[in-house]
Amino acid sequence: MIGNFVIFLTGMAFGPLVGVVIGVVADGVGALINLSGTFHAGFMLEKVLFGVLGSFVFFSKSNK
Repeated sequence: MIGNFVIFLTGMAFGPLVGVVIGVVADGVGALINLSGTFHAGFMLEKVLFGVLGSFVFFSKSNK
């Protein structure tokens, strides 16, 4: 999904803290837009992990 890719790129560009914040905001906005479903913390954790894992891309290359 393109939204997950954008969260991943944000984590790559700005670091893990911004990636976490963008993941939480993206899931919160998505839950507000889709009122037919209910909020699930597991999906928010998935978005947060996309942001954090994006920051590990440059971190792993700088340690070599």
